[in-house]
Amino acid sequence: MTRATLRIALSGSINESTDFSQIEDLNNGNLEINCKDITAINSFGIRSWLKIFKVVRGLGIKLKFIDVSPALARHLGLIEGLILPDEIQSLCVEFICQECSLRAIKAYSPDELKKMNFVLPQFQCPECRKEMEFDDIPDEYFSFLKKV
Repeated sequence: MTRATLRIALSGSINESTDFSQIEDLNNGNLEINCKDITAINSFGIRSWLKIFKVVRGLGIKLKFIDVSPALARHLGLIEGLILPDEIQSLCVEFICQECSLRAIKAYSPDELKKMNFVLPQFQCPECRKEMEFDDIPDEYFSFLKKV
């Protein structure tokens, strides 16, 4: 029997007022969560996130996180259990152009990142044609994936 998959998208700031009711009502199947539009997560949001996903995992529900935003990804190496490495389908990384300050986000799968040895390619800024660079510290940003 094939397990049903519920697909949801989270967006904005994850905080004390975030409504996880869609997730709380799930009692079987798979859950795919698109996280590309999460802009921030505070300590109250982290506490709620850990609580709900601990319950969901305990029910045997298979979690997959798609396009994990930089705002969320920056916490993954610091807070154990926020998202497990094998639950990540794709991780968004932010690039910046030092010349014109344009920002761009690209998504990579964990396998792609490992094949590149976590060294991201630079690419040309669409505005000024200068090279864009990864806008974080690679060892910290990818630390949770390197543990696997």
